[in-house]
Amino acid sequence: MLILPVIFFGCIGISSEIWLHEDGSGKIQLEYRMPELLIESLKNSDSAPDTVVIDGIEIFAFFSRHNIQDKIEDFKTLTLSDYRVWKKETDTYILFEILFSEIEELNSLELMPAVEIYYNKDGTVLFEQAVSLDSSLDSNDRKVYQVYKNYENSYTVHAPLKITYYNAGALSEDGKTVGLKHSLLFPEDNNSTKEADLQEKLTVEW
Repeated sequence: MLILPVIFFGCIGISSEIWLHEDGSGKIQLEYRMPELLIESLKNSDSAPDTVVIDGIEIFAFFSRHNIQDKIEDFKTLTLSDYRVWKKETDTYILFEILFSEIEELNSLELMPAVEIYYNKDGTVLFEQAVSLDSSLDSNDRKVYQVYKNYENSYTVHAPLKITYYNAGALSEDGKTVGLKHSLLFPEDNNSTKEADLQEKLTVEW
């Protein structure tokens, strides 16, 4: 479906926040932000994605509650615990929250920037999440700049233990949370507090 490359190539604002517990359970909260302009332009394209109207708001069908439920129904431990759609000025927001009891099931979840979990022989855990750094937006285009100037992507990982390594972003005072933010138009400008080795993945180890 067309919408998947749209998410990962920088035309939608992404906010991904993941809470992980020692027993392998946790929670994912995802918020996607998109301008009306994007929806209208894709609707008029040759390979237009399906749209649906929820509470008077038109969104891509990929983000509908029905599609999210359909995507997670084959997983044993995933539950959709929250779903909301709203508009603010000319932007549309979709937020949903998924509970899980087995962290490994995140490896196959298509609704979010891809996640991979590895268990090391020494008992540590390595978490990796794809980070959208390739923007298809032209920051020199005046109209594009006006639409997307305040858009940003953010990725937050709440680990169950103290984090021993992270490749980009900022570490919280308690050492258990890493947060990375960057402008959608200027992805090279992120809030890293260290020498970033991002390589399109946020890597966190605990």
